[in-house]
Amino acid sequence: MQTLAQLPLESEVAQVVLAGALGLFLGLEREWSHKSAGIRTFSLTSLLGAVFTVVDVEPLVVVGGALVIVQGVLVAVQAMLDDDIDGLSLTTSVSLLVAYGVGVLVASGYPLEAVTVTVLSSLLLVLKRELHSFAWGLTRAELRSAAEFAIIAFVVYPVLPPGGYELGTGGLAVTVEPRVIWLLVVTVAGIGIVNYAVVQTYGS
Repeated sequence: MQTLAQLPLESEVAQVVLAGALGLFLGLEREWSHKSAGIRTFSLTSLLGAVFTVVDVEPLVVVGGALVIVQGVLVAVQAMLDDDIDGLSLTTSVSLLVAYGVGVLVASGYPLEAVTVTVLSSLLLVLKRELHSFAWGLTRAELRSAAEFAIIAFVVYPVLPPGGYELGTGGLAVTVEPRVIWLLVVTVAGIGIVNYAVVQTYGS
C-alpha cells in the first residue's frame, strides 16, 4: 500500500486539486465560526499558491504571498472596524497565509508536509477554547518550569557534542557520552512535568 508521500502527485492537476481540498479543510473551522473568510476563501488561497508555484515563476509566488498578507491585513482592519473583540481576526489573517503556504508545498512536491501543516493548523483552530483555558490556568511558577524544560530539552541538548569521551586512564577509563547523560536529565524532567500535570488534573 502506498503512503501519502509515494502517491503519484507529479501531475499538476492532482497537485492543484489536493491544494484546493486542503485549503477547504483548513477553512472549515473559520466558516463554522462565522468568520469573514471561510471555506471558499481558504480554498481559493491554497489554489492560488499552488497555481503560482506550478507555473514556476518565482516572482509570482512572492507577489501571491504579498497579496495574501495584504488580504489578511484588510480582514483584521475590517474586524477592528466591526468591533470584533475576538482578536481582531488576526488568527484568520495568519491562517490565510498558512493556506497559501500549503498550496505552495503541495505544488512543490511536499504533499505529506502540506497535509501535516493543514491538520496541525486545523487542530490549533478547533482547540481554541481548550488552549486558552490551559494557558490562562497556568501559574507563574508553572510557566517558569516550562521555560526551563524547554531550555534543557531544545537549547542545551542540541548543542552538546555527539559521541563519547574517555575519562581516566588504563583500566579505569570510562566512556562518557554527554548527549546520553543529558537525555536522561531531560527524561527525568519530562516525567516530573507529566506527573505534576496528572496530579493537578486528577488530584492526589
